[in-house]
Amino acid sequence: MANIDGWFREAIQFNSEGSAAQALERCRKILKKVPKHPGALALAGVLSMDRGDAKEAIQYLQKAVKIHPGDGSVHLVLARAFRSTGDHAGARKALEQATGRGQSGARLFFEQGLLAMEEGQVSDSIRLLGKAVTLTPTSPEFAFELGVAKGIALDFPGCVQAFERAAALRPGHALSEDQALFFTLYDETLSLAEVRARHDKWGSEQMARLQNLSPIVHTNRPDPERPLRVGLISGDFRQHAVTYFLQPLLTHPNPDVFELTCYANVEKPDAVTEVQRSLVPRWRDIVYDTDAQVAQRIREDGIDILIDLSGHSTGNRLRVMALRPAPVQATWLGHPSTTGLPTVDYRLTDRELDPPGTERFYRERHAYIEGGFCAYEPPPDSVAPEVGPLPAVANGHVTFGSVMNPRKINERVIGLWSRVLTQVPGSQLKLLRSTFRRGEMREKFLEAFEAHGVDRSRVEITGDDNSGWDDVLGFYNTVDLSMDTFRYNGHTTTCEALWMGVPVVALSGEAYIGRVGQALYAMLDLPEMVAESEDAFVSLAVGLANDTSRLSALRAGMRDRMRASRLLDAEGFTAAFADSLRRMWREWCAEKASRPG
Repeated sequence: MANIDGWFREAIQFNSEGSAAQALERCRKILKKVPKHPGALALAGVLSMDRGDAKEAIQYLQKAVKIHPGDGSVHLVLARAFRSTGDHAGARKALEQATGRGQSGARLFFEQGLLAMEEGQVSDSIRLLGKAVTLTPTSPEFAFELGVAKGIALDFPGCVQAFERAAALRPGHALSEDQALFFTLYDETLSLAEVRARHDKWGSEQMARLQNLSPIVHTNRPDPERPLRVGLISGDFRQHAVTYFLQPLLTHPNPDVFELTCYANVEKPDAVTEVQRSLVPRWRDIVYDTDAQVAQRIREDGIDILIDLSGHSTGNRLRVMALRPAPVQATWLGHPSTTGLPTVDYRLTDRELDPPGTERFYRERHAYIEGGFCAYEPPPDSVAPEVGPLPAVANGHVTFGSVMNPRKINERVIGLWSRVLTQVPGSQLKLLRSTFRRGEMREKFLEAFEAHGVDRSRVEITGDDNSGWDDVLGFYNTVDLSMDTFRYNGHTTTCEALWMGVPVVALSGEAYIGRVGQALYAMLDLPEMVAESEDAFVSLAVGLANDTSRLSALRAGMRDRMRASRLLDAEGFTAAFADSLRRMWREWCAEKASRPG
């Protein structure tokens, strides 16, 4: 037993020092000799959970609580493990056992709050997580999860506040900082100027953390006309909305002008990752590399222009951009706002998205792509069903439909959509999103429409967590007309609707975030689908709903219109993209030539 006791002390010591792998190895060594050692079982369970192996954790923890059932803290970890595997009944039972064995306080409220969140009981989740934060106000973990819950509840001011609190409690924690900024995009209590100010503040703080680093000297040859080495850095080289707009660039290389290198911060690669990997000359997996290591690799690769594709969305590596590993840096596609970093020189956009005068919303300069800011790769014929006949003909009424992210469907959107429904008697609204169906959120949306005079019987909520691409595309064959959200427009969802022949009524906004619909319709030469005011939006939607002949014609011809448009012209887009890169590079070369020495 002396050896066993010594090994257990070593396991505890390793764990306290952050050497989790060695601590787990000691626990396993003990359990080979003493399979029912309660301390080793409990610690092994905790360590297995920390490394993301919930199934292994459950095996250890169930044995631990059977041998020593009085330790309520172990039941709490077991509840977390069950919840991670989707076994809500097991988690609930473990929490009840933890409570019955004297466990109380912040951690119990926290675990109960997370379970309530996953079961769709958002109000209970916020109440329980709020208790945890009140009892332990210094916990960044508790504050962060409260932010998640408030985001699900569409309380964006509260959500942003909670994420900001988590970030303040854990300075430098990327996910907390990024979520605090990303959710400002949904918070309509903040103007776009205020959203920029929040991003700029983060960018300045980020640069202050790096002020003691030596400045980077770029040795890239300042030849304004030579072929360029261009790096794309993102966490979204996988099945993701960005894919449909990135793929045209990857599949139509222009090696005489630029060569691509992808820096992939992808924790779980998929089939799309492998396809993209095969399309570029150089691919770098960076998910386990530090920011400094990634920056060094980019410098060694001789990248001339580095382009971020994620912004502040999950999986980004903006902190690499802060180190300025490339002489010219830009952002594109992933974030409809500024990065906030002074080291990001440009944002790739177009004049419809960001007309002159919108510069005030960004720290970066506009780099216009002539003809349109993106190209779209539609779903393959093997996935996309044929466009069906207009449903209104068979149904005898118009069906509006949306697959928009619920975060974008704010009170103003519901109010405007309700005005349209009210003015089109007998019309229905179908919403396809699993989030709508979860617990009280379904009721929240139905009540919101009722408050605007739309009976809940006219709103159908469908879809589940297993809804795939074919479900979404098939959904549009049950829909006559769609309406965009604002101030945060759809992008992928709009393109998918159009590909299935369903027009999307758009409302013109201030800048990129609210002008995507306008930019897409400019490429399709359909400016009449964009309203300049809320009243005009209602008139446009009602007019289309009452003109089934026009809806049928739009539906039948939309795919051919898209195929013939700039939106699907991958080669034309790649050439325009290259021209924009060349202009950026020439500016850098000119600036370098003008510097003394």
